[in-house]
Amino acid sequence: MQTGKTDLKTPNKICWMGVRGLGWHRLRHAIEAEVLLGTPPSIIVVHLGGNDLVYHSVWQIRNIMDREFRYIRTAFPTCLLIWVDILPRRLWSGADNVKAVDNKRKRINRLSRKLILASEHGDVLSCDIQQENRFFGSDGIHLNEVGLEFYLDALRNTIIKHCS
Repeated sequence: MQTGKTDLKTPNKICWMGVRGLGWHRLRHAIEAEVLLGTPPSIIVVHLGGNDLVYHSVWQIRNIMDREFRYIRTAFPTCLLIWVDILPRRLWSGADNVKAVDNKRKRINRLSRKLILASEHGDVLSCDIQQENRFFGSDGIHLNEVGLEFYLDALRNTIIKHCS
């Protein structure tokens, strides 16, 4: 991911492992592939799950999240785990009912926050980005430059809060 902000202008070294279109079923592999021969991360930011909302039930996603968060906790016990709420969208690819998917998104966010905050070394980030905001690109899914700046600033502030 190119942000135009080296290490988000923090004094820390940030390694981006962003994978567009990543779903819960590929999270573990993505983390393992990145850190296999390197240093374990001190922070893992999880911004994931929007692509799963149309195809999986809340119950299925919740079980996968619980399993994957437990795996991360076991593999990286001192790592800070930050959950970033799944952002709303103006369009959910493959969805017949946008409102139903948005309601599912809200439920998953609540469940994720609860799972993350129930253990040590966890934090959550809720960006104030709504469907009506002018933060989305023309596809109604991805953030535009202004939205991305807003999102990255919120992420930066959360990281700095834990690195001071």
